[in-house]
Amino acid sequence: MKFSLDKLLSKISYNSTRDCLFHLGDFVAKGPDSLQVLSQFSDSNVTGVRGNHDQMVIEWRAWIEWVEEHRGGKSWLKTLERKYPHGFRSNKPNHKLKWAIPKHWKFLGDHYNIARYMTASQYSYLRSLPLVIHLPSLHTLVVHAGILPFDPTYAPDDSRQPLAHVPTAASMSYPTRTAQEHALLRDIKQNSDPWVLLNMRSVLHNGKVSRKSNKGTPWPELWDMIMKQCHGYHHHGPPEGITVERPDELGSASLQLSCLPINIVFGHFASRGLDVKRWSFGLDDGCVKGRHLSAMLVSSLTNVIPIVDAKIREVPFGKHGMAQIVSIRCPKHGSKSLET
Repeated sequence: MKFSLDKLLSKISYNSTRDCLFHLGDFVAKGPDSLQVLSQFSDSNVTGVRGNHDQMVIEWRAWIEWVEEHRGGKSWLKTLERKYPHGFRSNKPNHKLKWAIPKHWKFLGDHYNIARYMTASQYSYLRSLPLVIHLPSLHTLVVHAGILPFDPTYAPDDSRQPLAHVPTAASMSYPTRTAQEHALLRDIKQNSDPWVLLNMRSVLHNGKVSRKSNKGTPWPELWDMIMKQCHGYHHHGPPEGITVERPDELGSASLQLSCLPINIVFGHFASRGLDVKRWSFGLDDGCVKGRHLSAMLVSSLTNVIPIVDAKIREVPFGKHGMAQIVSIRCPKHGSKSLET
C-alpha cells in the first residue's frame, strides 16, 4: 500500500505545508508494508479516523504490554512465538496458556506482528485517532465504517430523531445547523457505539446494525434517503432569537424533516467499490485486492484541478460545490476478503 499511497499523493500534488490530509482508517494490515505507512502517517501526524483493523492492532498491543508487565511475561511470549512459528487462531479463550488469548484473535497474524514491532510513538498515534471527525464549515462527517442518519428502531420523522426537529435553544451552544449535526452523533444511541462506527455495513429489518453487506439495507442508502428529505427549518420555525438557513429548493418528498443535508465520507465498504451518492462518499475501492486507491479533493468548492494520468470523477459536494475523486490502480496483494 505504501507504493500506491505515495503514487496517489504525487498525482494530487499533495503538499503537507499547504494541504490538510485526512485518512479513513484501516491503513495497517492491508498489504506488506503496514509499518512503513504507519510511520509515514505518525511521523507527519496526519489527521484521520480509526478503522477496525487499526483497533485490532491497538488491542493486540495492549495485550502484549499486559503480558510483558508480569514477571516472566516477556520470556513466556518469546517461547510461545518460537513454539508456534506459523501462529494459530484462538477459537476460544485458551486457559491452558499462562495468559489467555481472547477468542478469535490470531497469534502471529498481521495484526499481532504490527502491534509487536511498532514503536511507542506509532502506538500512541494509533490510539490518538478519533472514531469520527466533524467538519462544521463543510457540514461533513468523516468516519471509517458508517453513521446512522436516524435511529432505525423509530420512524424517521419521530420526534426523538435529531433530524426531525430544530434543536431547542437550551441545547444550542453552536449555530442551529452545527448543533443538529452534533445531536446526530450524540442522540442516536447507535452512533455512540464504537463497534458501529468501526464495523457497520447495513441495517437489518429489525433495526439492528450488521457488519454483513449481503443482509438488510446498506446504511449509505439510508443516509441519502434521509438527506433528500431535509427541507430546512421553515416548517416549524426556529427557537426565538435564532437565525437559521433555508434551502433554495424544497423538492417533493414523503417526509418533511426539519434539517439541512450533511455530507459523510467513509471507507470500509470495499465490496460496493467507489460508492458515491449525492450526500455520501464511500472511497474504499479495494486497493489491497488490486483495484483502486482514491482521494477526494475539496481544495475549492468551485475550482477544478487538472490531474494527469489518473482516473478522475467530478461530483457535487455540499450545496453548490464540486469535488474531485482521483483514483489510481493498486498492485494486488494476497487473496484476503474485501470485507474484514
